[in-house]
Amino acid sequence: MGGATEARTVTVDVWVDVQCSWCYLNKRRLDAAVEQSGVAVEVRYLFFELGPDAPDRVDKERFLREVRGMDEATVRRGQDHLNQLGSAYDVRYDWDAMLPTNSRRTHRLLAWGQEQGAHSALLDRTFRAYFTEGADLSVPDILAALAADIGLDEAAARAAVTSTERDPRLELDRSAALRIGVTGVPFLVIDGRYGLSGAQTVDVLVEVIRHAATEAGTEAGDD
Repeated sequence: MGGATEARTVTVDVWVDVQCSWCYLNKRRLDAAVEQSGVAVEVRYLFFELGPDAPDRVDKERFLREVRGMDEATVRRGQDHLNQLGSAYDVRYDWDAMLPTNSRRTHRLLAWGQEQGAHSALLDRTFRAYFTEGADLSVPDILAALAADIGLDEAAARAAVTSTERDPRLELDRSAALRIGVTGVPFLVIDGRYGLSGAQTVDVLVEVIRHAATEAGTEAGDD
């Protein structure tokens, strides 16, 4: 049998930025892997702002050209590749509609959503809003409406977005990632021992999760 009989829950820590296209794909692949693994898994999302000093409105073309050093042909090839990979997991990217912005307000919302026990659903909703619907995630009312879409309190969500209360937590998340050498996302740490960079396949994620569960069970048996 798989890891379903293991007594200890496997933790999966995932650093993300809500405007990271690979993070969206990784979220869906990880959801599928957890379901397929047969293992008790706790997924904990941590936040890593890729552009902490970004303005509310980012010029996409200029950013890709001057910061990433990518020409249009390279950009289009990458987008086509992600479109193909995402289609298997109901992930759709509308590249022309996206409105890059500073992601701090969205991360405040997601940190608040974790406190409500709705981190997975809210992360899915914000990913779809950004990558598929072209939502402007710099606008507090839009972010609050996304929370309301999944049944959370809209007024409380708006307050969370406009408050700096959770900023220290967001900064701690990013600092923790930098301390272990993370420079990009998604980045996963499974059971505190296995680090995986990038959007891994479902097969790889299932294998590592099951291995971690089996190893944990063996260690428990040795005590």
